[in-house]
Amino acid sequence: MTAVVDEQYRARAYAMGIDLYLEKPKSQQEITLFTDCVESLLEREELGGFRGVQSKSLVDLIQLECLSQSSAVLRIVNKGLEAKIWIQNGDVIDAIVGDLNGEAAFKKILSWKSGTFDTMPAEPDHTRTIFGSYQGLLLDTAQALDEAEGVSAGETAADASPDKAASRMAVLGRHRGVEFVLEFDAADPKKHDNWGVENPDQIAAWAQATMQAFRVYGEKMNVGQLNQFECLGSQHHAAVLSKADKGLCVGFRRTLTTDQIRETLKEIGIKWAS
Repeated sequence: MTAVVDEQYRARAYAMGIDLYLEKPKSQQEITLFTDCVESLLEREELGGFRGVQSKSLVDLIQLECLSQSSAVLRIVNKGLEAKIWIQNGDVIDAIVGDLNGEAAFKKILSWKSGTFDTMPAEPDHTRTIFGSYQGLLLDTAQALDEAEGVSAGETAADASPDKAASRMAVLGRHRGVEFVLEFDAADPKKHDNWGVENPDQIAAWAQATMQAFRVYGEKMNVGQLNQFECLGSQHHAAVLSKADKGLCVGFRRTLTTDQIRETLKEIGIKWAS
């Protein structure tokens, strides 16, 4: 662990055989992911996996790179087949393996159970082919792998498919720059459906309370009910849409502008209303 923010330093550390490199954590979530990776490394003699790390830790390492908003190229080799995942400023922007690229390649790579793993210097000019959030990408990949394993174990396609609410939220989340989507009951925020959310209860409670406050402001200003608002933060952006008995909270990458957020919200709002 180090406070040195230097991609070349990181690359040299991995080249020397370092298994895990992390800049000083900025959140409890990063600390938890870091300790999970360390535990996986300690079990490498028994469990094998990527450079001695369990397959689950490949996901953990991707999350760590993204949470720390790093830029790097992850190189994974499995049975002579080389794959790469490009991460730029905390976003997964591309992946390639064999004839596959983009999301298809990413899902293929994460299906591997073993291999060697290295981190290479970032390529800031690399062309972007993946535009969704890394959280959503990991969730979609995990779901696809679970479904494939379920079908291979003898389940029917209907048994392996996700529930309708989860599928509906996933559809709303497949827009450029969207990190999560959460639909909540206007009267009871504990009733919610979500996609890509790690702390849904907290977000639903915040969105419901904020939505109610904006409705009060609308009445006081005699402008009618306010049905949409955006919040711009240093790490993430969020927006809330509301209708009579429901609310929808959408999280966006911090790199999006207000105009981009509003344009995307129009598309999401149309699908949500239907």
